[in-house]
Amino acid sequence: MNECVRRPMDPTFFAVITHLLLWTLFGVVHSTMASHWFKLRWCRLLGPLASGERLFYNLFAALTALAILLHGRAYLPQELLWPYAPWVEQLLLAGRLLGVVLLLIALSSYDLSRFAGFKQIRYALRGEALPDEPLRIGLLHRWVRHPIYTAALLYLWSQPLSLGELVTHLSLTLYLLIGMGLEERRLQALYGERYGVFCRAIPALIPKRLKPLPHGEVEALLGR
Repeated sequence: MNECVRRPMDPTFFAVITHLLLWTLFGVVHSTMASHWFKLRWCRLLGPLASGERLFYNLFAALTALAILLHGRAYLPQELLWPYAPWVEQLLLAGRLLGVVLLLIALSSYDLSRFAGFKQIRYALRGEALPDEPLRIGLLHRWVRHPIYTAALLYLWSQPLSLGELVTHLSLTLYLLIGMGLEERRLQALYGERYGVFCRAIPALIPKRLKPLPHGEVEALLGR
């Protein structure tokens, strides 16, 4: 009588599945915390500390993302999937540098104090109401609607790939694309048809033209 022999699960397969589940959990929790209904209940629970909601959100996201990245570094294989020719390595390095430069340019067009959560606390301490967030159109928005995501994806996929990095980058890419869709819905609800017109004129991630849309045309699209 033959007995079924249970083979132990391959540790690499188990690590990959665990890593994917961790990123999935991160995406669900992060997106839930960014939702309007959660923010209302969370701020009500925080009471007088509600102005720190954004700062807490960012700290929680950064720490949990760091923990998952460290998990990948510790448990996923880090050997390169294939050898890279020297010219390919140089090309990838140029892609990473371009990604960093584009990210810095993109960030310069945003209110980083508000994005981080410090501005909300500062206004609360002064007893002032935080003004509505304006629709910001920076230099790179004349090519794409989401230059931060474009820069991040360029940086991610300009790295020599190990199995660990491939799994991480695929997870982050999916997370960024889902996050971009949720952000589009938020901006559409916030700015209405003005943002809809902007979406129809400017692509989301990949530029359709070498020359940027002239600043005057962007302003006209937004009805300014």
